[in-house]
Amino acid sequence: MEAIKTTSPALPVPTTLPAASAVGPGSGEDGSQTSFDVALTRVDRAVYAAFARASAGGSPTALGLAWLDWALQFACSPGKHYALAARVLAYWQSLMMGKPLEHVGNGDPRFDDAGWSHWPFNALRDTFAHVESFWGQATTGVRGVSPRNEQVMHFVARQCTDMLSPANCWWLNPQVLRAIVNTGGRNFVEGARNWLEDQEDLLAGRIPGSSIRRFAPHQLGRDVATTPGKVVYRSALIELIQYEPLTPTVWHEPVLIVPSWILKYYILD
Repeated sequence: MEAIKTTSPALPVPTTLPAASAVGPGSGEDGSQTSFDVALTRVDRAVYAAFARASAGGSPTALGLAWLDWALQFACSPGKHYALAARVLAYWQSLMMGKPLEHVGNGDPRFDDAGWSHWPFNALRDTFAHVESFWGQATTGVRGVSPRNEQVMHFVARQCTDMLSPANCWWLNPQVLRAIVNTGGRNFVEGARNWLEDQEDLLAGRIPGSSIRRFAPHQLGRDVATTPGKVVYRSALIELIQYEPLTPTVWHEPVLIVPSWILKYYILD
């Protein structure tokens, strides 16, 4: 069976190229940027840089679009509203009736101290855990929200609620209150000294907390960089450290880890 060939009429080939479109405002006759164009570009970059400094490098536009996507879809989800309202009602009923609150924050290292298991700190811990869980449920599982925007909103909600943690307030943290009693308030003096050192690092252009005085009492190999190992390669730029295995079995191929350039090779200890 022969293949059927179809042909289309040949299109005429222009002998000359079409004329260039008219140049836009701010461009030279040859299409290159003029000094006025360059000045406008610099103004835009300055504005973007100012926004970046104000938002700590984040994008307000991306965050606003994610919030708008979640807010519109959440507003059209009465089933989600009912589930959240029922959860809040059950919480207040348990609180008014004196029932012990369900501790939903198990595994949170911020509340590992034994003092959080005593009243009133356990009530603060459990209330915070319920608030954090509430917003986690409110920002996830909303129909219609794109997965990326859901991740953004869940992350933002988690960061905002974490700022309200009672562990961040010294007058609500039993571990800090116990340290005040044990040290006679000296922990505040040491904290103020660390804060001043951080300010000195900022003024000197260093990373806050990287002052060598902070680590002066520590010894290399005893307090930091304690994993046994040896330098197997050294150059003017790097040192390659081979750490000894701490388990009876190891992977048949070594793993090369390149940490971030923060001058702390012991960050993985």
